Amino acid sequence: MEGIISAEQLSDRLLVSNGMDSRVAQQHDTPIAIGRLSFIPLSEAMQLHLCCYVEQQKASNAVLLSPSLNITVLLKGCVEFRVGNKFYRFDAAQCPIAFANIIAVAEPFTRYMRSQQKIEKVTVSVSLPWFMDRFGKEDGQLLTTSKVIELPVTDETLEQTQHLLTTSNTLSKIQKLQCEGLAMQWLSALILPMLSDNPSSQASYRLPPQEDVEVKKLKVVALLEAGHTVEDVAQQLAMSLSSLLRFFKTHFNATPKQYIKQHTLFKARYALLVDGLSIGEAAYLARYDHVGNFIAAFKKQFGVTPMQFIKQHRPF
Repeated sequence: MEGIISAEQLSDRLLVSNGMDSRVAQQHDTPIAIGRLSFIPLSEAMQLHLCCYVEQQKASNAVLLSPSLNITVLLKGCVEFRVGNKFYRFDAAQCPIAFANIIAVAEPFTRYMRSQQKIEKVTVSVSLPWFMDRFGKEDGQLLTTSKVIELPVTDETLEQTQHLLTTSNTLSKIQKLQCEGLAMQWLSALILPMLSDNPSSQASYRLPPQEDVEVKKLKVVALLEAGHTVEDVAQQLAMSLSSLLRFFKTHFNATPKQYIKQHTLFKARYALLVDGLSIGEAAYLARYDHVGNFIAAFKKQFGVTPMQFIKQHRPF
């Protein structure tokens, strides 16, 4: 997108790039920003996000981020965002800043905008399997919890950032390959300090085939969400009940009943953030008969009440 960027265009673009709905809180009939906002897929596991615009109003946009590693170099302006319950602010007024936003599990993300603020930044997002394939399980421990890490910036990184910022929205196959290569160099330089600051453990065992495990996990969850009993699920997957319970404990760190309860609360949190449901509607969605019980369960799961969560993600 280039030129005048509306809230509807931003929501549509976030839906295309993230595969999830977004919600934009803004003043009506006023553009969100003027300039360029681009989401360029370089591969199935890597996406380039470019911002070079002037924000036009006080607003916010919220999405649910999938597990991923997102590295940003902020050349100009100030970015403020909230991941889960934590708020972050990075200001490049004095010099460019780089940071990594690690999303270990799906997290609500809200970005706050300010009137007449110029933003220039480059973000490259990669999936967690992309990282694991290249760095292995030991260094992959770095991505087991969601966090934001500030990174050092070199002159070479800044030069590469400026180059990436000029990337066209339409790339030929060769240009796309060249851009992916530059993004890989850029990522390598920025990921290295993360690894050196987080010594890896010396685990020697091997994980079971990830594909088989993931397929089975998806089947179990789909059957439970469809209303099948634990006994039905075990029978359909040709497992004993005790084997299913052990599998669940190993891969979900919970019993099936606990998982379904947690899953419905995550769905309710998403609905509060993106769909704008009321607390009562979210309680019904999460299958709670009493709003008070829903509020208590929500606070136990996420550390804040539904109302506190909603207020955290509103524009200031």
